[in-house]
Amino acid sequence: MWKIAKTKESLMKCVGVFGAIALCIGVSAPGFASADGTTPLRPTNFSGNCRDANDSWGELSLTFTPGSDGGSPITNYEYSFNNTTWTAFSPANTTQPFVFNFTALNLPPNTVSVYLRAVNANGAGESSWGNPSGVNSAASCTMLGDGRPAAPTTATATAGNGSASIDFTRGSNGGFPITNYKYSIDGGTTYTALSPASATSPMTIPGLTNGVLTTIYLKAVNERGDSPNRKSVQVTPSAPAPAPAPAPAPAPAPAPEPEPTPTTTIAPAPVVAPTKASAPKVLECKTAVSSKKSTAPVLVGEKLSNGIIFDPASPILDARDKRELDRVKNVMAERGGLVLVSGFARKNGFDSAEYLRNLSLKRARNVSNYLVAKGVRVSMRYEGYGAVTKDIGTSIERKVELRWIDDSEKLVYEKKCLNQ
Repeated sequence: MWKIAKTKESLMKCVGVFGAIALCIGVSAPGFASADGTTPLRPTNFSGNCRDANDSWGELSLTFTPGSDGGSPITNYEYSFNNTTWTAFSPANTTQPFVFNFTALNLPPNTVSVYLRAVNANGAGESSWGNPSGVNSAASCTMLGDGRPAAPTTATATAGNGSASIDFTRGSNGGFPITNYKYSIDGGTTYTALSPASATSPMTIPGLTNGVLTTIYLKAVNERGDSPNRKSVQVTPSAPAPAPAPAPAPAPAPAPEPEPTPTTTIAPAPVVAPTKASAPKVLECKTAVSSKKSTAPVLVGEKLSNGIIFDPASPILDARDKRELDRVKNVMAERGGLVLVSGFARKNGFDSAEYLRNLSLKRARNVSNYLVAKGVRVSMRYEGYGAVTKDIGTSIERKVELRWIDDSEKLVYEKKCLNQ
């Protein structure tokens, strides 16, 4: 629930965004103020929206109309949250929209107001608010939440023996880091915290009954408490299939009839059991974290697909992805060697590098598991690289690439994975 801020001095225009946050623009009675010919005039006509970013309790994207530059080009802007203490953008910035992430700026909930003033070679100009005449502009985002996190937004369960493994996408942290998750298997009556605590996907839920369809409810936990909402997912755990009984031994060959004269007896050839195809080896590789900026890896081998493209913040394969993987399965039907499965994520400016690496790893893992389940018998090595672009990426980077190398190089790339 969010509220609209009001002041006595201004007529407030409030626009609700995403049904959760209100942006309040204050405009006083119109008038006129002249510049002294040196510093810039105040910016006016504030407009924008507030939204709850995944790693923050709020974010403001602000646009406005610059004032007169005072005869010298505007080179930067300064912002203030109290119209008294001013901070210059560093590096200098004159490109709109101006984005203010309240968690990154270490601002506490619940209300933040933003004021601007322009800077040119003559110094800082007028504040956008508090002028005795002319237009006054300010913007504010107000959140009435208590800082508790949101439950996961997506959840997919994989059955285990008396347990389930759940891949999930976390929701907003409410402004405070998520430290653990809780689950309920009794219809939401009681919740149990993961032990040891874990805030990353996937999570393992124990204590389930094999063969019984179970609804699992999930909540996130931070220092402010548990999620007010919950996410449900269903699963039927199952025990592993029993090992097949050994084949009966072949009956002994009958003794030869006695002959009146000595003869040479040829023993029957031993029965040789058919060779079974061995299960594929699936290797998980984790990209080493470096202090340097991420760069695109050099992928080797024959390209098997133009890429498996995922939905935003999701590791789930859709029908189109599965059709493409079925085609790859047919291509690999008569091949040996090793399939290299490389996962990526789109840089969006909100999610951490660690979160994007984990998301890309889950995408690569799901592709590998699907191919194994479909009967691809070659070994696989999968790895998640996260976001590898310097700037904000595009939808095509939410992908998994598939490459094949033959048997002559297979061991080299398996060892690279094992040595990480």
